[in-house]
Parts: sequence; C-alpha cells; structure tokens
Amino acid sequence: ALAEKTRLAAERQQQTAQREAWGWAMTKVAAAVLRAVQHATYEGKHYRFGYDGKTLTIAAKDGRGVLVSRQGDQLLFVSEQITEADRDYFQAQGQALQQRLPTLDVSPPPPTDPKTTWER
Repeated sequence: ALAEKTRLAAERQQQTAQREAWGWAMTKVAAAVLRAVQHATYEGKHYRFGYDGKTLTIAAKDGRGVLVSRQGDQLLFVSEQITEADRDYFQAQGQALQQRLPTLDVSPPPPTDPKTTWER
C-alpha cells in the first residue's frame, strides 16, 4: 500500500511539473503576442489573456476559466485543467508569430528549470 501511495504521489508531482512547464511556455507566447499587438489584453477565439502591469493571466473561453498566471519569473497559479492541447495551441501561435517577427524569442525554457526568467 505504501509503494502505491508513493507511486501516486510521484505521478502527481510529475503531472504538476508538466503543467507548470506548459504554463511557462504559454505565458511566454502570450507576453510576446501582447508586445506584438501593443495592447495589455488580447482576446482570441479560444483564449483571453492580459497583463495588468504586474500579472500576466491566460483564461480559456470554454468554461475552464483561468489556466495560468505569472508575475515576473514566478508562476502564481497553474490550473489542473490546463492540457497538452492548450500548450500545443500556444506553441503553434508562438511559431507563427516568430515567422512574422524573427527577432522574437518564444522558445520554451530548458525543461529542468521552469523558473527561468522569460524577459531577456
């Protein structure tokens, strides 16, 4: 029973780390989009995101609400509802944006250090 509890705890920890990595990648792209459009908020078909001068927040428009929020180099919140599909969508948006603005860095951080500072 203890081995099973340990395995489940490790699995949960791994899922949390994975969601945090997705959250980091998504907030980096969202920040780049906001810089590119020169607005504090952006609303697309599936997501709404904004920066209030301190906190960058991404919300899903499908009823899941806030998926991730970041302040500086700290994730404040990562929803358990964040999915790989969310990450993939933002990754695709980041690549599209990078093709239009080649100097933009939207690459995700090294997976070993999710606390990488995004604003270079």
